[in-house]
Amino acid sequence: MLASVWLTAAAAQPGDYDVHIYRPWRGVYMPAIEAVSKGGELTVKIPELKPVASRVQNLGNDVAFKIVKRGVPLPK
Repeated sequence: MLASVWLTAAAAQPGDYDVHIYRPWRGVYMPAIEAVSKGGELTVKIPELKPVASRVQNLGNDVAFKIVKRGVPLPK
C-alpha cells in the first residue's frame, strides 16, 4: 500500500489556486487539483493512482507541478 504524499508550498499569497501535476513519463498534466492558501502555506494531497487492468498507474519517483491562481490559464 502506498502512503499519502502531501505537498506544502510556503509563502503562498492567500487565495484559491489550481495545482497542475505533470506526469513526465507520459508527458501529460493530470486534471487540476483545487487548493486554498491560508497563513502563508498552500497544502495539497498528491493523489495515489490505482492499478488499471494489469498496469500499475503511479507517479513514480519523478513528478513536476505548476501552481497558478484559480482561473488563470496554465502557462505553456
